[in-house]
Amino acid sequence: MKQESQLRNEDGTVLVVALMMLVLLTLLGISISSTSEVELQIAGNEMRYKENLYRADAAAMACAQIMEETTTIDMIIQNDYIIPFTTGQTMESQGWVYNDNFWDGNVIVGTDTLTPGTVDAVLDPDGNSRYVAVYAGVPPGEDFESGLREFTIFGRSTGIQGSRSIIRMGYRRVGGIAE
Repeated sequence: MKQESQLRNEDGTVLVVALMMLVLLTLLGISISSTSEVELQIAGNEMRYKENLYRADAAAMACAQIMEETTTIDMIIQNDYIIPFTTGQTMESQGWVYNDNFWDGNVIVGTDTLTPGTVDAVLDPDGNSRYVAVYAGVPPGEDFESGLREFTIFGRSTGIQGSRSIIRMGYRRVGGIAE
């Protein structure tokens, strides 16, 4: 009979249940904390990605604005940021634009070293955004006499921890090109 009373004795059950709940809540707290850390890292990466993307876009737009304001673009003499047609075709087909040496100014075009343009300090105070324009020739469906010429403009931004973004956009211009 004494054994039956000990089996029905529930002293300490509340303590065991409380400890189990404490362990469960602790595991839940650790899980939520680590999830929050990962979410913060993702948000930081997204912020850096967008910052690079917008700076690369600003570089490409700055190049287009400079070309728009230039009265005559001389394709015979190598400019700092404009690549002639034949070299431009090679550049795109061989993927130069994705090579760090290209953007660092270590590419020789003809007899000159190409130096991509650097964006104004107002747009990029760190000076990590650059641009280059590739002369693509006469657009399809146009003739040489129309005066319409096509360029491909690349903008690139390098950010924190070596992250990079490259923008490629088209630009067309009528007249003002010495070929």
